[in-house]
Amino acid sequence: MRKKTTSVLLFGFLMMLTSALASYWKAPAKKVVLFPTTIDQQQLSWKESPYGIFALGYDDCENDTQDPTITAPASKTVATNNDGTGNCTTTAALGSPTASDNCKVETIKAFVNNSEISPATFEFPVGTTTVTWTATDSSGHTASATHTVTVIDNEVPVITHNGDKNVNNDSGKCGATVNVSASATDNCSVGAVAGSRSDGQALNALYPVGTTTISWSVTDVNSNSAITKTQTITVTDNLFYPSRKTSTGSTGDCRGRIHGPCETCIAHSTG
Repeated sequence: MRKKTTSVLLFGFLMMLTSALASYWKAPAKKVVLFPTTIDQQQLSWKESPYGIFALGYDDCENDTQDPTITAPASKTVATNNDGTGNCTTTAALGSPTASDNCKVETIKAFVNNSEISPATFEFPVGTTTVTWTATDSSGHTASATHTVTVIDNEVPVITHNGDKNVNNDSGKCGATVNVSASATDNCSVGAVAGSRSDGQALNALYPVGTTTISWSVTDVNSNSAITKTQTITVTDNLFYPSRKTSTGSTGDCRGRIHGPCETCIAHSTG
């Protein structure tokens, strides 16, 4: 009889001790068991319930109703050339989220626009993208946190023109018709290249004898301006005339001199 009474008193004392400790730390165990037999019963909440050392307090993971917690990494700002030049996207080192649960965090996944991504290889476009991190515990409860990845296009367009030109003037004209063109490439998208002549004329207008320069420029879709390219057009008078009298009445040699629309030379008899 004494042994039975002693056992009951001992059990009651242990129950009272557990309850007192739980109240003291304000982290009461969800259940109390004298001899834990399952893995869930052995998963004691050591940080919140130090009295777990008595193997009496444990989290009831079989009937878990508590959501996990998760904290996303800091937001990131990266440039398109972060993983090399030539494309309008880039990968980013996102960092790692932190998650915890009263039982066990089973998975942590990243999502963009509700689609799961591989954080290490996902290509982020120019602009701001929201990444959602979701933690799921062993009971299927979830928690989410977000951060943003901002990608800046830092690559300028590159202009190529069809080369400097050295031509003779057209027959009977004080200049030449010259075919000029330019194009641009960009990692994202770029419009048509604009050319501006040093004499203010249209690009397809006659190029006068002498030197004319063209300044080519363009801006991409993200407002990055290309380095201006200069194209040089040189027109040479190739007409050859014997000694003649000029329109001013003087006699001289018009060889290699501009004539026609530029300067009139009047032929005269030298004999």
